[in-house]
Amino acid sequence: MTVTWTTFDPTESVVEYGTNDLSTAVKGSMSKFYDLGDSNRTWYIHTATLNDLKPGVKYCEYIST
Repeated sequence: MTVTWTTFDPTESVVEYGTNDLSTAVKGSMSKFYDLGDSNRTWYIHTATLNDLKPGVKYCEYIST
């Protein structure tokens, strides 16, 4: 599964996840997006792929920003 989130500042793209604790960490990537519309601001789009997830299992996650 790939997760995507945005921030207004450049930060590391890290997601920690697991079934009972945050025992797995994955580093993703970040790209800069310029919004030239009314807001005229810069966004940072982060993506990370979580591997080895099992169907029907509940996971906890923490997205580090």
